[in-house]
Amino acid sequence: MDKKLKILLVNDDGISSPGIVHLAEMAMQLGEVWVAAPSSQCSAMSQKLKAVLPIRPDVVFSGINIGYNAGFDIAYSGTVAAAMEAVMNGIPAIAFSAQHDGSYDVTDRYILDIARELLAAPLAPGEIWNVNFPGCPLDEFKGILHERTIAPKFIFDNTYSANPRSGGMTLIPDADFIAHGDAPAGSDIEAVLHGYISIGKVKSMVL
Repeated sequence: MDKKLKILLVNDDGISSPGIVHLAEMAMQLGEVWVAAPSSQCSAMSQKLKAVLPIRPDVVFSGINIGYNAGFDIAYSGTVAAAMEAVMNGIPAIAFSAQHDGSYDVTDRYILDIARELLAAPLAPGEIWNVNFPGCPLDEFKGILHERTIAPKFIFDNTYSANPRSGGMTLIPDADFIAHGDAPAGSDIEAVLHGYISIGKVKSMVL
């Protein structure tokens, strides 16, 4: 990759999140990096935040989210929504997420190689790459699985105060928790729950 990319980094966990630091360390090996992130936690708020830069980025990296963006969680994800905002403006994007209570060992080892691979891979109009990293140590890591589908159910194991006024949590009606053995075959959730990196595509409903 000869060209130095202009890369915009965004997240919804806040500027002080460790995830965006890990993402920036990777992105600086690929090009010129700009960062736009909220001052505090804004998870599950979808497209609440927007930003204007003095440049047009070549690519948007969103994340690394604290917690998986897999299954039905994707519909409420600020991380995925930021990547979708990019593709709606004709800019390719990758959403990165990792287990919220895990280590970054697998992430740090593989994220640069994955970013380079996906930057060179074709996407249809309106599609983004969605990458989820398990939080297991390297000696328990199983590998990388591509073409992961979105599980029709979702796992929700984070605790957010998504409504600052009431202090309440955002709850999803009729959402199911998925045990390891119940994750649909070929799905993003099946991959991460069994120690794999999940790589899949998400398509915007707008384009």
